[in-house]
Amino acid sequence: MCSQARVRLTTAFALPFGPVREQRITESVLELIAAEVGARNPAIATVLLDWEPYGGLSVSGLRDRHGNPIDDHDLTLDITFYASDIRATADTALTGSRPHEPGLFRLDLTAAMTSATQPPGIVAAHTLRAGQRLDHGKRVHAVTGREDHLDIAFDDGTWWCDVPAQHPITLWDGNPSTRRYPFTFLATDEYRIHRRETGHDPTHRPGAPEYENPPTRTPRVGDRVRITGLLPGDPAPLDLGATGTVTGFGARYAGQIFVDWDNGRALILLDSDPFEILSAESAATP
Repeated sequence: MCSQARVRLTTAFALPFGPVREQRITESVLELIAAEVGARNPAIATVLLDWEPYGGLSVSGLRDRHGNPIDDHDLTLDITFYASDIRATADTALTGSRPHEPGLFRLDLTAAMTSATQPPGIVAAHTLRAGQRLDHGKRVHAVTGREDHLDIAFDDGTWWCDVPAQHPITLWDGNPSTRRYPFTFLATDEYRIHRRETGHDPTHRPGAPEYENPPTRTPRVGDRVRITGLLPGDPAPLDLGATGTVTGFGARYAGQIFVDWDNGRALILLDSDPFEILSAESAATP
């Protein structure tokens, strides 16, 4: 696995200068890091990284599956050596670090490596097979090809993939704060949200009232939010009073708010959903 990753990294360096080259280098470096960690210290589940003054990334921490720090000096040096070549971070396996974690980026290694030729968390859609375990332990039961998407049956229901089958896709748990690739899985009952050509409001959750001008009640990254009512159309709604921290906003579809929920749920909040932005005093109260 490491040797294959090194070959792909060498190939990426040979590409003409430009954004495509930078992206391929980053993807190859992250794949190499995942392979090195898996071979040398499988207990590591997360690699935390930050920018170096001269460019590139360096390791700011290693964590096990429970978030406990792991000290591996030699591996840290090797990862930093590889990561120093990273220049592009968008649309890769890197996500933003959590408030309590050091550094700006996190590389989650818990996603199963389902393809020997792709970085963690990415496979080609047509290579999915029943029995594979994907992000966060999800297991594939069946893959059904449709006219313009794939239906992926997991343990917790059927999801769909909105990209051509030959493209690399994200193995995603539904929470954009955990994966930041351009291609995603979403629950089947939210298919209409991603069908702009139908004229349907792209931020409309199935079962919710239609609206011409969606509310613009948008919190800031880092704000604490709390659910104040049932989420329309959600088959397994968050509990009333559920809280979380805002991690970002939908660049592809207006009105999406990405939240790291305290109860571990994976759900996109819409700015039309019933929620409140907690004050600093309320957020600090257990």
